[in-house]
Amino acid sequence: KSLRFPVGGTRDAAGAAGFSRLRLAAMDMVRAARLRAYSRASWAQVCRSAGLSSAPRRSEGQEVSAQLTLLAKQRWWREAAALLAGTSPSSISSTAREASVVALARAREWRLVLQLLTSAAELRHATDVTLHTMGIGACEAGQAWQHSLGLLDLMHHLALRSDVVAYNVALRACGRAGHWNLTLALLSGMGKHRSPRPDLVSFNTTISACSKALQWAASLELLRSLRRRGLEADVVTYSTLIAGCDGGQANVALRLLEEMLQLGRVPNVLTYSAAISACAKSGLWEEGLQLLTSMREQRVTGNVVTWGALASVWEAGRLWREALRLLEERPSSVISTTAISTCEKASQWQLGLHTFRDARRQRIKPDVAMYCAAIKACQTGTQWEAAISLLDESRRTTSDVAAAYKATMCACAQAGRWDGALRLLEDVRRLAGGADVAAYTLAIRACRDARQWELILQLHSEARQSLDSALDQVATTALAECGRIREAT
Repeated sequence: KSLRFPVGGTRDAAGAAGFSRLRLAAMDMVRAARLRAYSRASWAQVCRSAGLSSAPRRSEGQEVSAQLTLLAKQRWWREAAALLAGTSPSSISSTAREASVVALARAREWRLVLQLLTSAAELRHATDVTLHTMGIGACEAGQAWQHSLGLLDLMHHLALRSDVVAYNVALRACGRAGHWNLTLALLSGMGKHRSPRPDLVSFNTTISACSKALQWAASLELLRSLRRRGLEADVVTYSTLIAGCDGGQANVALRLLEEMLQLGRVPNVLTYSAAISACAKSGLWEEGLQLLTSMREQRVTGNVVTWGALASVWEAGRLWREALRLLEERPSSVISTTAISTCEKASQWQLGLHTFRDARRQRIKPDVAMYCAAIKACQTGTQWEAAISLLDESRRTTSDVAAAYKATMCACAQAGRWDGALRLLEDVRRLAGGADVAAYTLAIRACRDARQWELILQLHSEARQSLDSALDQVATTALAECGRIREAT
């Protein structure tokens, strides 16, 4: 607090920002000093020396409770956590516990919040719904969904009438962890045994969990269920439902979008992006273009997700000119990858490689997917040497190169270079994950095209030592195509 602007100094924006940073740094130094002092002296001495407590000497429990309350009000949760680590739960007052739970929950220290709430239940200290809801939220933020459900059960055990907010936070915790079936079970139990009735947020959260798992049928059943309860679906509901059709259910997504417009719900950018992506994955590129027209009529501005989905539409329709035009307007690695892939699928592999080099000149940093798209273009043009060159470049600039290796093996096999595919397989074996079924399958097929049946037997024997019998059918089919029926059987 003693940091002030110098006398006669100019208080401009830059100076204010500098002094603000200086003050924050000083506060961090003070907090660190208090934390170091805790290892050498009692917290009572530290707090008194810092002016946090000027009351006369009290009992140990009263002193700890007062210190916890002060630290929590100042939002010094690190210091509060250090004090809790060496404090018996029975010496903490209810006021100090409440303040500590609030401070630690905001800091997402879910383990300490869980410790405070469970110790209060064991000691039969009174707690309320708000504290447990904040604890569930802290566990949800810390991705500890099991403990979120545990705190919900603890509320029932303590005969606390939980509200819908606590359930919604627990639903979100399970959904974030990918347990869509648990969200369905938790939602179905709402409204029973003194639990609150679900609201629209409850349904939207559960629909979101099902949509992320591509359980679009379950999401549609939830839509019917919320209508039976007299609730009306909003824009969030429909956007989440359409996002769950991203696995290729474009017809369902288009039907939901049409229903949404009939009910007077205005689609937002997330709604259109999800619908366009569903059309792209279903190969309905014409419908995707119609959605783009509708989006412009509604004056909805696209974002990065929209342009990525739109690029996928160009790829599905092999509209390489539109893809390159979009790349010129919105340069990024995602759209570059899609543009290269679109050119390759439209038999414009030379243009795809030129697009890759042009993206590098624009300082667009390529990722593994972008390298794989360029290598695939090399495969189409039987440019196996260029594919190997791109692989070497990706090894220097990216970390996860297993996919790039497999794409290069395909390029070598396409060009009849089975020996190159085998050398790449040796490199894949030395990677962190080793060679998987896909890598051995590519090598076996390269040898099959070259009628190298002895090498097929050798590769099959090597793979069975680590991959069991996963390649039996692949090797048998390859040997049969080579005319070696006796070895195949």
